[in-house]
Amino acid sequence: MKNGGRVSSLGFSLDEILKYVGLSSEPKPHNALMGAKLSSEAFSRIIYGKNLLKEFEEYSLPFYLTF
Repeated sequence: MKNGGRVSSLGFSLDEILKYVGLSSEPKPHNALMGAKLSSEAFSRIIYGKNLLKEFEEYSLPFYLTF
């Protein structure tokens, strides 16, 4: 829904979620494959409390997501 040229949102942006799970923001310009990998990694960290992909192991899991 557009409101005065701005898109309103009821949720969180991918960059906000990535920050919460201890990952860096998605590189710009947007790349669909990287976005899918980052989304999968964020999901794994939130739901399972662990890393999913080896390429993101350098980013430590925040203590509040560990079980």
